[in-house]
Amino acid sequence: MVTAEGLNGGYWAIRKALELIEKNKKFKVTVLGEPQLGKRGLYPSVSTKHMDKQVCLMTHFISLCDGNTPLLNIAERLNVPAWDLYNMIDNLLSHNLIIEIK
Repeated sequence: MVTAEGLNGGYWAIRKALELIEKNKKFKVTVLGEPQLGKRGLYPSVSTKHMDKQVCLMTHFISLCDGNTPLLNIAERLNVPAWDLYNMIDNLLSHNLIIEIK
């Protein structure tokens, strides 16, 4: 017998999987060298343990955006779930630091 909780869990698992398939694109850095995160408002003015980890994750992500490696492989190398990178990717795209490779 299927419970409402089990059905809801299955729905969200499939939804996350489909979303990952749609977002599993390749990205390429648009700047040469290390991007200036501070002038784009991407570097925090107050240092906290959480923000330090986010900045570190962002710089590592940027370093792996070579235009050949899909998001899922980057997430595996960074040892984080790919869906944890979605907001950061949107932020980097909005600041033109990375582009999607079709």
